[in-house]
Amino acid sequence: MAIWKTGGTYLPIDPAHPQTFINQQLEACKARLLLSTGKPFKAADFDIEVIDLEDPSWYRGETKNLEVHQFPP
Repeated sequence: MAIWKTGGTYLPIDPAHPQTFINQQLEACKARLLLSTGKPFKAADFDIEVIDLEDPSWYRGETKNLEVHQFPP
């Protein structure tokens, strides 16, 4: 739902498919970004930006919870 609300599209990709087929899928849908869990997809395999969601560097920085704001009913 979050992907749709931001104007994105979800395209499930099976890592068992050949690399050429996966590249064709990404090219056909004009993908600009690939979110990956790291193991099956490496950034070097694609001509688009690949974000590895298991990369700990994405989770550095501020760790405190956001301030809670109460809105009037």
